[in-house]
Amino acid sequence: MQLRIPQTLSSITIWLLVGYMLSGIIKNALLLFDIQAGFDLTLVLALLIILFGSLMWMRRGFAIKVERLNLMLLVLFALLITWMSISMVYSNSQWYKYAKFFGFCTGVFLVLIPLFFDTLNLSLYIRVYTYLTLFGSWFYIFVMTRYELFEFFFEVKDMYLYFGKMLGTGAILLVFGWRRVLHWSRSKAYLIIFCCILTLLALGARGPFIFFVAVCIVGLFIQLLVGNSERVKPRQSSGRVLTLVLGIVALLGTVMLITFSDDLLQLILRSFNRYVVLFEFMDISSESDGGKSIDNRVQFIQHTFYGIFESGYSFLFGNGFGSFGMDFLGYEAELYPHNLFLEAWYEMGVIGFLLLFGILTLAIWQLTKSPIGFIMIPAVSFELLNFLKSGSFADTRTLFLLITLGLGFSKHQLGLHNETDYEPHKETYERSE
Repeated sequence: MQLRIPQTLSSITIWLLVGYMLSGIIKNALLLFDIQAGFDLTLVLALLIILFGSLMWMRRGFAIKVERLNLMLLVLFALLITWMSISMVYSNSQWYKYAKFFGFCTGVFLVLIPLFFDTLNLSLYIRVYTYLTLFGSWFYIFVMTRYELFEFFFEVKDMYLYFGKMLGTGAILLVFGWRRVLHWSRSKAYLIIFCCILTLLALGARGPFIFFVAVCIVGLFIQLLVGNSERVKPRQSSGRVLTLVLGIVALLGTVMLITFSDDLLQLILRSFNRYVVLFEFMDISSESDGGKSIDNRVQFIQHTFYGIFESGYSFLFGNGFGSFGMDFLGYEAELYPHNLFLEAWYEMGVIGFLLLFGILTLAIWQLTKSPIGFIMIPAVSFELLNFLKSGSFADTRTLFLLITLGLGFSKHQLGLHNETDYEPHKETYERSE
């Protein structure tokens, strides 16, 4: 059988992209077993993506399809990176500014993917990303319940928020894409989405779970108002297969409860208590401080606001890229305000804030015209909501990839061939082949 090279390279690239998105978690998982890779996994995966992209580019004679890029978006990205570099000059950070700048640039390079790849299978990406994140979350829960088995447990102890954010992104893609992108049966989709929701609750990642619920409610309500009359009929599943899957899940769940009953119960109670503490914090009559994580975030935001309006110079030009940790703690640390927009304003001034705001506003506006906006806009919205309470410029890879998939590829190039799918703005947006 003849090997279909373009499809093979595209499939390999999907796995590399997922690995690239999850590289931070993979590195910490290796540390759990005291495995030192000896190289930067994120950089290696980025280079491999570039390599496979170059092979695809070479197959079509090094032809550059500039029309597939949003030039205005690229200009704004170039201006932001330039201003970011300038702000590093007057930053008091010694090394963190370089690490964060590198992390941001490795995410921005994803916007150039449409130059090299003719096709990317969106369905494969969603499935691989969601399954790996879900299984990884289950492994994390196992580690939390049996931490005494792992000598380097503290390397991953506080990663529940990363798992929650990534699992929430995967769940959003499933909720809005199971019918028109994945073409799953209703029972299969509901089963996996239900597993994602339960896992989110068990992780105790309050922000990702609340934002997931909010995006689902608003997004599904808007789609209901739009009234998509041309919907794909869900594929009917075999009752026997569903019964078998549910039986296996029930069996594994029973074994886990019997084996880890005490520890699993403690984990569930801890996660539940995090939500209780959050609602107590929202009650103005309560004296609860919302827990240590909320208290820290409030301090970060207060310090950021004071720093922004401390002087006209700070307001306009900021305090320097990567400087927040040094200013807040008095020594170099990988610390950030836990709000991407305030981080931009504090470190790069109103100029950096407006550039970032312009990039995201333009991207979302263009996504409203995209034939796959029905799945990308909720996913991007979920990412942005999480950036209001956690994450920094070094953690924007998933956000930029979602934007790139929505703007840089047509529906056909993403492997979506069903002509009965709902396609808003198809006449004005779909690219000619």
